[in-house]
Amino acid sequence: MQFEIRTRSTKYRMFISAIMPSLMKQLNIAKSNKFVLIEISKAAGNDNDGSTVALPTLDSYVITIAPGRMSDMGVTLAHEMVHVKQLIRGTLKTQAGVKYWRGKKFSKRVKYLSTPWEQEAFAKQDILFRRAIDI
Repeated sequence: MQFEIRTRSTKYRMFISAIMPSLMKQLNIAKSNKFVLIEISKAAGNDNDGSTVALPTLDSYVITIAPGRMSDMGVTLAHEMVHVKQLIRGTLKTQAGVKYWRGKKFSKRVKYLSTPWEQEAFAKQDILFRRAIDI
């Protein structure tokens, strides 16, 4: 998997560059032919600290993360990378704005924290990040 980081901050770029290989390896997606663009942007912080958007025609994903404390950004990146894994594996699919988990359609009325893809991402984010920074 290839990735690019867009930020003006050298500090953020170095930090994310350092943890991404571990996150990809832990999630078993390092050998994927997909591309991930990681953008550090204040726009990500409106309702949440991060988001992931699939660009299927480009075999790519865009992760947007709000700038802040390094540890918060690392946990958010780990969370979003779980979503990338879900999308790569096909466990999570989005078609015409509708989300499918393991083939089951989910209504937009299902609460955020009740969705299985978010439950998995929240369950894994801290341990993924801790392992990524464990030297």
